[in-house]
Amino acid sequence: MKKFFVLFLAILISYTVFASESLEMQRDKILEGLITDPASLTLLNQAKVVYSKLLILQSASSTQESVANAIIENSLSDFYNALKNPQIQTLPKNFDLVFNVLPIQNDYNALFTYISQGDYVNALRVFDTIKYLYKIPDLYKFLPSQNVVSLWNLFAQTINTDPRSFDVNAAKFVAAIATPYDIKNIYVKTYVWLSGLSVSQVQMGFNIVDFESQIASVSSVQMDPNLLQWKFTVSNYLALYSSINDAIREISSAKDLTPYVKNMIIFYRAIQDLPLQYRTPLDNLMSTYLDLVFQAISANPTLISSSISRDIKSLIANFPSDPNTSKLISISMLIPHNGASRQSNNQIWVFYAIVIAGAIVLLFTFPSVRVRIYNILGMHKYEIKIYMKALSRHPEDPSLHIKIASAYEKMGKYVEAQREYSLAMKLTNVNGGKK
Repeated sequence: MKKFFVLFLAILISYTVFASESLEMQRDKILEGLITDPASLTLLNQAKVVYSKLLILQSASSTQESVANAIIENSLSDFYNALKNPQIQTLPKNFDLVFNVLPIQNDYNALFTYISQGDYVNALRVFDTIKYLYKIPDLYKFLPSQNVVSLWNLFAQTINTDPRSFDVNAAKFVAAIATPYDIKNIYVKTYVWLSGLSVSQVQMGFNIVDFESQIASVSSVQMDPNLLQWKFTVSNYLALYSSINDAIREISSAKDLTPYVKNMIIFYRAIQDLPLQYRTPLDNLMSTYLDLVFQAISANPTLISSSISRDIKSLIANFPSDPNTSKLISISMLIPHNGASRQSNNQIWVFYAIVIAGAIVLLFTFPSVRVRIYNILGMHKYEIKIYMKALSRHPEDPSLHIKIASAYEKMGKYVEAQREYSLAMKLTNVNGGKK
C-alpha cells in the first residue's frame, strides 16, 4: 500500500512539473510571436490564458490540485466536479483567473435564460452544476449582472421536487452573487407570496422559507422577522397534522389507549392556537380522531381519569364554537359518575354560587370596590365612569378630578389628564379662597 501511494505521489508531482514546463514553453513561444507581431489579438488572448494557468498552478496546494489540473486541461465539467470536493472551502485568490480560461459565464447566463423562458428543468440542472462556484473569492466581481431575484421563481418551481439541490452550497452561491438589496427583495417576494398561499401548499412555502433561512445564515442580510414567525407557525401546523395523522393510524391497533385519550386534549388545545386558515384541515382530522377515541372510551370508560374529565369540561367551556365541541360533549357523557362525586360536585357548585352572589352584591353596593377592581384589571374607562358619576353629585370636589386625571394617564391620554389636573387646581384655589 505504501509503495502504491509513493508511486501515485511521484506520478502526480511529475505531471505537475510537466504541465508547468509545457505551459512555460507555450508562454515563451507566445512571447516570441508577440515580439514580431505585438498587436496580435489572438496571441494576446493566448498569453492571457497561459499566464492565468501558470498562476493558478503556482497557487495550487494538495487539496486544489484537481481543480487546477481541470483548468489546465480546459475541462469545464472536470472543473465543476472537482469544486464539489467538501475539503475545498475556498480557493486561493489566483483561482479567480479561471474566468480567463473556461467559459463559466456562458453557463451562468444560460441559468437565467432558462429561468426567463420557464424552462425550470434545465435551469435546475445548470444551477445544481454551478452552485459550487461560490468557492471562488469575490465571485460577484467576475460574473455579469443578472436579475438575481428571478432565482426565486426557480425556488418556487423546483424546491418541492428537488429539495436536495437547495442545500447550504446553493445558499452560499446565492449569497455570493446577490447584493444585500437582492436578498431583501427575495425575502419581500416570499412574504407577499405566502399571504396568498393555500393550506395544501404550506409544505412548499416552508421549504422556501427554510432555504432562505440558510441564505440568511451565510450572508449579512438577516431574515425578515415576519418570515420567521410564519415558519414557526407552519412548522407547528405540519408537526400537529403529522402527529394527529399518525395517532389515527396507530390507535386501532394500540394495546394501551390511555396515551391516545391524553393526546386528544393536547391536540385539541394546540389547534386553537393556530390561525384560522390552518384550522380547517386539522379540525377535519380531529373529528376522525375524536370518533376513534369515543369508540375506545365507550368500550372502556375507565380510560377517562378525573384530570382528563376536568380538561374535557374546560375545553367545552372555553371553546364552545369549535366545530368538534359536540363530539367532546358526547365523550363527556361517557364519564362515569357515582353518588358521592355528584354530591361533592353539587356542594362545590353551591359554594361557587354563594361566592359569586356575594361578589356581585359587593360590586353593586360599594363603588369603591368596583373602582379598585377596575384599576387592578386595567379597565380605566369604567373607572372614569364611576368618578364621573360621583362628580355629578359633588362637582366641586378636586380629588375626583385628580383621580380622573390619574386614570387618563394610565390610558396614555395625557391631554385629557392635563385638563383634569387644571380643573383640580382651580377648584383647590377656589375652595382655599372661600376658606
